[in-house]
Amino acid sequence: MESGSRDGRGSTPPGMVRIVRLGACSRFASNAATIGSGVNWYWNQYVKLVFEYEHIIFSDPVAINATETQTSSDLFLLRTQVSF
Repeated sequence: MESGSRDGRGSTPPGMVRIVRLGACSRFASNAATIGSGVNWYWNQYVKLVFEYEHIIFSDPVAINATETQTSSDLFLLRTQVSF
């Protein structure tokens, strides 16, 4: 089982929260904290399934349309890898 958050700069150790600097525009959150976990399942020596969950918490409410905002977001990923 994997734990931690990832971005383009590498992995965060398990149990840690990464703070990401996004930008200074007032329409968007300036910071976000993310925590995630993943599970790898090896179907056989050629096929791997990966399930990942990420929970993102924004420092400021983020507009999702003209009337609604949100302060957090959830991301579910399912990947398949075939090696031959």
